[in-house]
Amino acid sequence: KRFFNTLETLKKEYNINTNDRVIVRLEVEYGEEIRNFRLSGKEWVKEYEDKSSIEDLSSPFKENVKDFLKAIDEAKKEVPKAKITYSISSTRRPYKRAVLMHYCHKVARNKITPQQAQIETQKENIPINWIHTDSSGNYSDKISRAKALDMVRAYNIAYPASLTSHHVRGNAIDITITWQSSFTIKDKTGEIHTIDTPRNGATNPDLRKVGKTYGVKRTLEKDPPHWSLEGN
Repeated sequence: KRFFNTLETLKKEYNINTNDRVIVRLEVEYGEEIRNFRLSGKEWVKEYEDKSSIEDLSSPFKENVKDFLKAIDEAKKEVPKAKITYSISSTRRPYKRAVLMHYCHKVARNKITPQQAQIETQKENIPINWIHTDSSGNYSDKISRAKALDMVRAYNIAYPASLTSHHVRGNAIDITITWQSSFTIKDKTGEIHTIDTPRNGATNPDLRKVGKTYGVKRTLEKDPPHWSLEGN
């Protein structure tokens, strides 16, 4: 069994720069655990999947969403020809999923080393191995980063997931809302609004105003289905 007894040995073995301030661990502490971990790659997207039930949200946002959707349901009954539909794709995000989404992006974009990601995910008890080897058994930075990029693509993310996001805290919902003709809907105060074009929840400013009165806000243009307690 090999031991990494000095920083110089570890730097040479894994091409780690001293400026990275990587925590040095002996293989008995770091390697024996990693030996049984599953290698990083797109298969990890199936682990720690996002919840899609409103009941998984935190209060008071959970109640806010229920009230907002109740108003939409009432509008559907009153104006059936509008053919209003909504589909929930995500509510609460498990913290471990956010961790994987966060670090795969950083590794893929060369913001940190695979070894740094390894240390951070082991702290969270996630059995993933970011450190890939080539056919000769030598560490391969190229393969390690390529596998992280596969994860980025599988998660379909453009930036590192926040570890303290509204989704992680149960204060956000990804919901797609569409309709085919104008309809009216009551806001939280009882005021009636006419909703017409554009005919989707992502870009319609009038529906956003209604949602805001219920405490379900939308401001992120880059994340079309995203509504949250604070809008971001």
